[in-house]
Amino acid sequence: MEKCASVRECLLSGKSYDEPRNTLLHLANRMHDFHPKVQVWLIPLGIEASHGEQCLQLLSRDEQVNASRLKFSRHRNRYIAARAMLRVLLGADVGVSPETIAFAYGPHGKPILASHPAVNFNLAHTRELAILAISRTHQVGVDIECINRTLDYDPLARRYFTAHEYANLQLMPAVDRQRAFLTVWTRKEAIAKALGLGLHLPFKLIKTTLTTDKSPRLLKVRGSDARDWSLHTVETGHNCIATVALHRTRAP
Repeated sequence: MEKCASVRECLLSGKSYDEPRNTLLHLANRMHDFHPKVQVWLIPLGIEASHGEQCLQLLSRDEQVNASRLKFSRHRNRYIAARAMLRVLLGADVGVSPETIAFAYGPHGKPILASHPAVNFNLAHTRELAILAISRTHQVGVDIECINRTLDYDPLARRYFTAHEYANLQLMPAVDRQRAFLTVWTRKEAIAKALGLGLHLPFKLIKTTLTTDKSPRLLKVRGSDARDWSLHTVETGHNCIATVALHRTRAP
């Protein structure tokens, strides 16, 4: 079987790469029907023990310490898998070994690839599934939430939705409200993460469409032109809702 010279070539050509750790690449699923300038990956986090050991070896010392502090093994294993797969996919994109990647952090904690600051990326996970977006042309933000969870969404909607969004939520059939709430929540969080602000940006300052169809739109956000944004609903097939937010920065 023909081998690749690098992990990046392996991704582009479909050939195999002669390093055991890069079997991890095959665990991630790329969403090919997406934006041509943006990679979107779905990453299962419930991986086999053999892969878990590979993942642990790729983490930095700080990440390994963080993992060891997690009380429950399922949370620890998911953290290890998510961080390792982030390293594998970023390493593949920029052509470096996953374990050599170093992260820097923005003022509100958004991670940056220290050696390649022009590569924008964002990771989110819920239970057994993670989503990752990578782009050189857009600021990216992602969020993913499980649908079938016990959630008292009404007080959260009152606190974080605009008055208009909350009123529209109340007009929906009760059986549809939790899904609609989580759909809008992923849109707001993805936008805030793309801006590098996360929960530091009050969600009431972000207004999006409330419909749960595949054509979401940003209507308003403080300090940014809504025309420079696009929102994309990602079909996960895992009883999860996910949104990718793309922000196109205009040239000065």
